[in-house]
Amino acid sequence: MRFMLSLLMVLALGLSAGCRHKGDELDSSALAAAPKLKPACPLATLCTKGLPELSKASGFHTLYNRALARIGFFSHRARDVIAVEGQPVWIIGKFTYGYLDALLKGEEVDIYLAKSCNSALEKIGTTKTTQEAEHVTVEGVKDDGARIYVELGSLGIKLPVGRHRLVLVVPADNSYAELFVDIIKPDTKFVVTDIDGTLTIGEFAAATEVYKKPPPAYAEAAEALFELYNKGYHIFYLTARPEWFTYRTRAWLENNHFPPGILHTTSSLIGANGAAASRFKTNELALFKSETDITPTLAFGNKESDVKAFANSSIPALNSYYYGLPTELNGGGNSHTDYLELKKSFTTQPSLCPASN
Repeated sequence: MRFMLSLLMVLALGLSAGCRHKGDELDSSALAAAPKLKPACPLATLCTKGLPELSKASGFHTLYNRALARIGFFSHRARDVIAVEGQPVWIIGKFTYGYLDALLKGEEVDIYLAKSCNSALEKIGTTKTTQEAEHVTVEGVKDDGARIYVELGSLGIKLPVGRHRLVLVVPADNSYAELFVDIIKPDTKFVVTDIDGTLTIGEFAAATEVYKKPPPAYAEAAEALFELYNKGYHIFYLTARPEWFTYRTRAWLENNHFPPGILHTTSSLIGANGAAASRFKTNELALFKSETDITPTLAFGNKESDVKAFANSSIPALNSYYYGLPTELNGGGNSHTDYLELKKSFTTQPSLCPASN
């Protein structure tokens, strides 16, 4: 019983760390300061526009939902999207409040879109959060309540190749979540990377954020990924962290000046480790392959679970890099402890950018 109470306390603190309070800034000030390396041909551009002025909060439909909002912080989150030009784009979000991740069901959510990322955000439609099992599973995300599922084509929206930003606003109290959509060409090259222990110092870096102590990044890790980004690679951040840590993870990447990319976490409340993490990443990469017909060109991890997931996804071992993993465990990949040396080696990678750039 004591263990369970401790676990619940850590989870509650973590949810608080991953939540935002009303009045938090929406735009990313860290991204507003452009990284030192200027991208040559990025499709994943910087997104810094703030939310347009919203109408006065309309209030909730039920006393229960009104009580949730009075907790004072929200943990809404949404799943980033990678889609080949012309393919369906599903917007999937979840809306919760408080230490126990209480579900906001049956409330309207307004959808705002900034095409090409830096245009003004404009409202394109409204939907409603679900009751449990109200919607079919989409992209492996089961409807466990308080979710939205919207295919942009149903709103008459067709997005061009490039990076786009969506903000999902609960008009009852003007709380929100945000996500990014990368519309790509079929021949786009990708880098997939784990985060904890791969980019962060320490495998359990997320746990330190429970106490609002963001972990440091490995020296030159961001610059190494920027070297690839500058050459035209898209970045896919794939982590087995819990879903409610989406906002905090995105903020960490921005604050440590990693290149913009697409972020996917688990859809669970507790995340995954070991074999479960390997299964999650294998399934995500299989879904990515089925929807885009793309296998990432390069991969970064730090554990045997990453080795297995990347091998299951047909990523060549010689194109896989593992921080601090003993050579005998890396499945024929590349073990390393120095991102500066990796960055230097990536300078010889051919650019994917058009010669005119």
